[in-house]
Amino acid sequence: MSAQVVCEIYRTNENNGSFVSAVTITYFGTEASVQGLSGTFTFSCWRELTDYLKTVRNIKTVRYFRVKRDQVMEKVVSLG
Repeated sequence: MSAQVVCEIYRTNENNGSFVSAVTITYFGTEASVQGLSGTFTFSCWRELTDYLKTVRNIKTVRYFRVKRDQVMEKVVSLG
């Protein structure tokens, strides 16, 4: 059985060529892995990204790493 892995760069709050942040998204089935953040990632960026993943890509789970102080934490979020 083979799997299809697709990768794309998504830019949040894009307007006339400018954007607030950009992330690299890797898809594997109904799961997305978000990495490679560039820019300032706000709550509205997160909301826009999850709406895109749910509606356009039909993603059910998002996986990402978060750095907080001296810790790196892996987060898995269900988009239900």
